[in-house]
Amino acid sequence: MSRIIEEPETLHERILNAARDLFSHFGFKKTAVDDIAKKARVAKGTVYNYFQSKEDLFQKVFREEGMNMISQIREAVKNKKTPQDKFREMIIAKIKYYKEFCLVHDISHQRAGALLPFLDQERDDITRNEIKIIKEILEEGVNNSVFQVKNISVTAKALAIAIKGLEVGWTLEMELEDASAEIDSLLMILFHGLESRSGNR
Repeated sequence: MSRIIEEPETLHERILNAARDLFSHFGFKKTAVDDIAKKARVAKGTVYNYFQSKEDLFQKVFREEGMNMISQIREAVKNKKTPQDKFREMIIAKIKYYKEFCLVHDISHQRAGALLPFLDQERDDITRNEIKIIKEILEEGVNNSVFQVKNISVTAKALAIAIKGLEVGWTLEMELEDASAEIDSLLMILFHGLESRSGNR
C-alpha cells in the first residue's frame, strides 16, 4: 500500500491548531514545542520546518486570532442599520470573541513589553483596526446627523481606550447577558452626549 503524504498546508494547519489549543489552555510559558508536536502528532523537528521558534508560532496564532476577531466584529457591525446599533454590536462581538478565545484578551491587556514584547506589533495592529471601525461608525453618524463630533480621530481613540478599560470586567467577571445590560446603560449615556439636536427632532 502506498504511503499517503499530507499536503504541506494541512500539516501547517494541524500544528497551528494544536498550538492554539495549548496556548489557550496553558499560556505561552507553560507550553513547550514538545507538547505542540505531540498534540499535532508530528515530530518536533517538523514543527521547526514550518515555524522558526515557539515565539514565531505564538506570534502567528495571536495574529490570526486577532484578525479573526476583527473580521467577526466587522461582520456583526455590517448587519446593523444605525450607528448606535453598530457601536453596540462592535462591543458585544468583541466580548463574545474574548470569552471564546481568552488568549487575545489576556495579551491585549498586558502592558506593552511586559511579558511578550515580540507581540507589540500584533497588539498595535488590533488596536488600529478597532479604532478604524469606531471611526467609520462615527463618520456614518456624523454624516447622517446622528452624532456631533468635532474631531473624529481623537474621539475614536478615546472611545477605544474607554472600552478597553471596561472590557476586562465584562469578559472575565460577568455573564454575557449581564455585560450586555451594562453596556446598554453606558451607551445610553454616551449617545445622549453624542447625539446632535437635529438627530433628536
